[in-house]
Amino acid sequence: MIVKVVLLPGKNERKIELQEDSTALNMLKMLNLNPDVMLVIRNDVPMPVDEKLKDKDVLKVVRVVSGG
Repeated sequence: MIVKVVLLPGKNERKIELQEDSTALNMLKMLNLNPDVMLVIRNDVPMPVDEKLKDKDVLKVVRVVSGG
């Protein structure tokens, strides 16, 4: 399957090919992104990293910043 990933900030877009039944976690690992500091958004809604992706999904990936 092919999904479109938009890395924010910067709107760096890329299309990646994943195996069927891949999850958001699989996608993050493929892009060498740490899932502990990234938020995956599908249809303007944050999604769990263990949720399966669908062919032609458009995902936004945002780095989470926290501090005190």
